[in-house]
Amino acid sequence: MADAAFLLALLFLTLFVTTFVFADDGTSSSADQDVVSIEELPISAEEKGQFTKMTELEMVDEETVAASVSANAPQDDRYSFSWLALAGTVALALAYLGFVYAASFKEYREVVRARFGPPEGGSL
Repeated sequence: MADAAFLLALLFLTLFVTTFVFADDGTSSSADQDVVSIEELPISAEEKGQFTKMTELEMVDEETVAASVSANAPQDDRYSFSWLALAGTVALALAYLGFVYAASFKEYREVVRARFGPPEGGSL
């Protein structure tokens, strides 16, 4: 249970650090941008027609449509990948698993000695 709790704590720490420390602050300059009309948006004619109908029915306004289109635009930099962070994570996981293996093997030898006595000709 302690190993599982420790690994969960490491996982949550990793997620916290990558989300809140290395992530963008999330404040885009959408408030500074002028409201773009539906006809000027980089979407297909069918989508423009649908959004126009929605604005006529007062389901959305042009600012909401522009924000929706810009949020769904394909971007190449939505997630950045760091090879150094990956190498550090792998090294940390391997070091921890190596420690667990060494501790488990030591405990295994103690159990065998307690159950069967000390080894006679070789070492365990």
